[in-house]
Amino acid sequence: MTGIPQRYRVANLALHPGDPEEVLLRSAAEKLGVRPADLSSVVVVKRSLDARKKGHPRWLVSLEASLDSPLTSLPPDVTAAPAPAPPPPLARPP
Repeated sequence: MTGIPQRYRVANLALHPGDPEEVLLRSAAEKLGVRPADLSSVVVVKRSLDARKKGHPRWLVSLEASLDSPLTSLPPDVTAAPAPAPPPPLARPP
């Protein structure tokens, strides 16, 4: 264990309307090849509605997941998460 959480971006997770949010956690853990309990934090970074098939809409979700240990290889649709953006500079008072 490195002590520093490793962050990964998981893309194209399908969530159908009416499905509970836990489906995302299970799908992300399955795609990463770990147990859902191994995910220390999960943050949704993008959600888009895919309504191309009439009568079968679904949400396509991208999320960032943190793990305590690094993955040995990256599965498809999984990339290393980019470093967080630095905070904006403080504005001086008028």
